[in-house]
Amino acid sequence: MHLTDEQKTTAYLQRIGITVPPNHDADADLLQKVYRAQVTTVPYENINYLLWDTSDLDPDVLFREIVTERRGGVCYEGTVLFGWLLQRLGFGVRMILADHYRIHEENSERKHMGLIVTDQTGKRWWVDPGDSFSQTKSPFALEKDIIQTVDSEQYRFERLPDGKWMEWTVVKDQWIRNMAFYEKDATIADASRAKRAVIDPDNPFMSIAMFGIRTPEGMLFLKDNTLHKTENGIRTARTLTESELSGAYALFGLQYPYTLYRL
Repeated sequence: MHLTDEQKTTAYLQRIGITVPPNHDADADLLQKVYRAQVTTVPYENINYLLWDTSDLDPDVLFREIVTERRGGVCYEGTVLFGWLLQRLGFGVRMILADHYRIHEENSERKHMGLIVTDQTGKRWWVDPGDSFSQTKSPFALEKDIIQTVDSEQYRFERLPDGKWMEWTVVKDQWIRNMAFYEKDATIADASRAKRAVIDPDNPFMSIAMFGIRTPEGMLFLKDNTLHKTENGIRTARTLTESELSGAYALFGLQYPYTLYRL
C-alpha cells in the first residue's frame, strides 16, 4: 500500500514511540525529544552487510526495514531516514560524510555519516544517531572550543584551519579524536557509494553481527556472541551461549538468527 509523506511521518513517530502536535515548533526541545526516541528504539545493526546487500540506499526500502519491520541499520541507513523525518518536522537538514577515527583509525575517510541540523532559531547541531560507540542521547551544539557534557560524556569541537570540524571525546581520562568532517553536503548516492566501499570479504563487518542501542542507563552492544553493557558508567562484557543469543537479539528488537531476514 502506498503511503503519503504525512502517513509515513505518523508511522515513523509511532515506531519510535512519541507524538508531535501539528503546530509544533522545530526547536531544540523537539530535536532532543525526537533524537532520544530514535537512539533508544532504533538499533544500530549490520544485518544488510551480513546478507551481502550491495544495493544503493533506497528511502522506501529503508522505511520498510526500519519502520514497518522494526529493524535498524548502520550509520548510512539509519541517518538517511532519520534526516528525512527531521525535514518533515521542519528542521533544516544536511547529510554529511565523516571520518570515524574510533572505528577506522588507520583508514577512516568518509566511512561514517551524520547530520548538521538547524533549528528554527538558526542554531546548528551535530546529530549522529549511527555512532555505535556513543552512549549519548542528545545532539551536540555545533560550536567550536566549548566542552559539552552530554549524558556524562564530554565532547568538544575544534575547527581546523582548512575548515574541517574535529570532534573530540574523553576516553579513560584522555581526549581522543572521534569524528571529523567538512561541511560538504552529501547525497543519497554519495552515501550509497560509501556503503559499498566497506564491502570486502576480509572485513569482519561482513561476517560478525554488530548491534547497538542506547538505554536510559547507558548502552548495549552485541558483537558476535559477546554482550557489552554500559550502565551508569560501569562497563561489563559477557560471552553468551547459543541458547542465550535469541534473547540477546530481542534486546535490540531483532530476530535470531539474522538469516531469517531476506533482502
